[in-house]
Amino acid sequence: MATLFQTNPVDAAYAHALAQGKRVVGKSSEVVDIALLLLDQVRANEFFDYQVYFVSELSKALETSDVDVLILNRASLLQRAKVVRSWGLLYQRDQKRRVVFEARAQSAAGLLFDLAYTSPNGAFLARVAAPASVAVSPIPAPPLLNPTMAVVAVAGSSAALLGVALTERGKSGLLFLLFVPLYTRLRHDKVLDHETRGMIRGYIVANPGDHYNSIKEALELPNGTLAYHIQVLQKEMIVRSVKDGKFRRFYPAEMRVPEGGEPTKIQRVILDLIRTNPGITARDAAGLLGLTSSTVSYHLEKLEELSRVEYRREGITKRLYVRGHVEPP
Repeated sequence: MATLFQTNPVDAAYAHALAQGKRVVGKSSEVVDIALLLLDQVRANEFFDYQVYFVSELSKALETSDVDVLILNRASLLQRAKVVRSWGLLYQRDQKRRVVFEARAQSAAGLLFDLAYTSPNGAFLARVAAPASVAVSPIPAPPLLNPTMAVVAVAGSSAALLGVALTERGKSGLLFLLFVPLYTRLRHDKVLDHETRGMIRGYIVANPGDHYNSIKEALELPNGTLAYHIQVLQKEMIVRSVKDGKFRRFYPAEMRVPEGGEPTKIQRVILDLIRTNPGITARDAAGLLGLTSSTVSYHLEKLEELSRVEYRREGITKRLYVRGHVEPP
């Protein structure tokens, strides 16, 4: 992973699993949390793209899909302090810059206190980060307000709300309250309304079994974009993936991927094409079927493993035949 961080604008990296003594490299069922401090040259509007990119790359490096990435540049003071205090250091580009960052994170977090909620009889209820302690007690009914007091109260509340809204955290909180309901309405039947996701799903339907890099090259998508949208499609059970050696191959969710000796639907189509066109080349088969060469090569390998087809060399050309086929004299 050091090479991945070194070749990208990462100043420091921390791992939650490492801090708890869990295994970070190799296969693991545990969720691995990685926190990254990016270099100052990275712009704020690039943070999300880098987050998606590192989720994809770290998932492949750690051989697990349960990887969460936190970008420390946009994290809260409390999150930064928690990472510095209890997470393990994975990588540092410059020790001096890393020490300065950790010192600032610790000193800024020192201004935060615990807010303890207690019941009227003193029993502990909950604790969150806040600058004071509050005891919950019954509140007597307020006296009725006369019109003048009501106007003053409304004006004061409005001024206070406006003051909060003008702060950076106030803006973030207001936007969160306004737009979170919109995100929660994203339903399964609306996932494919996104143009890029619809295009990816359509390609996988037309080329079942194609691997990640082939999809990326065919659709000419950036790595982070493809990784994000494929993750959404898998989460919504629209597509699924199967590990095949060093590749991960993708199929429509409704398609049955046999593990035994029966060819898939697309493999039967390829088999019928070879049966009616004995001696056809793999490239010609891909052209006639409208599939990529990598997709056809993958399915031909599976058909060879099932002893359904074979290659015969004729000069410098390798031609395909259904196994057991005998050419007429």
